[in-house]
Amino acid sequence: MKITFTLFTVLAVIFSLSSVGTTISYYQNIDKSTDNTLNSTILNLGVSASDFAPSEIGVGESTEKTATVANLGGIDFQYSVEANNFSEDAELCNNLDLVATLDGGEVFVGKLNTFTSPATTTHYSWQFEISLPPDVSVGNDSCNFDLVFKAWQTNIASYELSGYRDSETIQNTISSNATVEKTSPLRLLSEPESVPEGLEVEGDVEGEATSTPEVGVIEDPVIEIEPITPEVEAPEEVPAPPTPPAEVIEEEVNTEITESVET
Repeated sequence: MKITFTLFTVLAVIFSLSSVGTTISYYQNIDKSTDNTLNSTILNLGVSASDFAPSEIGVGESTEKTATVANLGGIDFQYSVEANNFSEDAELCNNLDLVATLDGGEVFVGKLNTFTSPATTTHYSWQFEISLPPDVSVGNDSCNFDLVFKAWQTNIASYELSGYRDSETIQNTISSNATVEKTSPLRLLSEPESVPEGLEVEGDVEGEATSTPEVGVIEDPVIEIEPITPEVEAPEEVPAPPTPPAEVIEEEVNTEITESVET
């Protein structure tokens, strides 16, 4: 009987210990952190740009625009510029040349449709000069394209990998017009429509000039001026006095001789 009671007591203690859950402690401490400030900021790229002027160019002419980049947020960034979204089937876009400068230094020289600048942290003025080469032939055409500015964190390798990033798109249109096409300030005139009377043009008018000048040079025409002799009217002839007949002269002479003898 004594053994049974002891065993029951041991089992009861083991069961009680295994069912212990939450306990209450009478030792505790509280620390406070005060005067905390939580700030939030953004990466904000700002771009202000002018329009291309003039908006219409001919062969051998150019147009320009400027753009200024600014940091409008609280995170430093690096950025790049690229040209994309060109007009479909626009031959003009394929012929345009671009010179891009940043703060007066050349960044890119080449075809407009291949333009992508390297990443930079310089937030100043861009200048874009687009020209139509003199050795191309285009008519009335338009080129629509975008200049895209992409900004991202300075500690991230690329725009696509950056958690904080921003972009600005500038839309542009440039037109060409055959009526303003020109190859140079002077044009070789090999086939004149007409030659003014009194002018002589060296070379073969129907073909090429006898000495082929460089393009852009106009040979001076040779002008021959014939001397003009004024017409002077001849003075009127005064008729000579009539000659008396020989018989009259002889008679007068004989008369004078006779009178002299008689005297």
